[in-house]
Amino acid sequence: MVFLSSTAKKSYVSIDYKDDLFFVFGKESVGLPKDLVADNSDKLFKIPILSPHVRSLNLANAVSIVVFEGLRSLEVSKGV
Repeated sequence: MVFLSSTAKKSYVSIDYKDDLFFVFGKESVGLPKDLVADNSDKLFKIPILSPHVRSLNLANAVSIVVFEGLRSLEVSKGV
């Protein structure tokens, strides 16, 4: 399992994508519970936002970005 949070330090592109990996996203309004973030800091990733004018991404867009990167990464690793 990997957890996605805007408070993470590591980028989603550094996730070790593999079959049967589960992604956990928080609610758009509050994100992941703080205890879940604290207990899983080694498995916590974010989608970097380069503009100070953007607070966060819509949840559906965030899921799409991470899942697409996972599929792309798996195809590259399998030589497709």
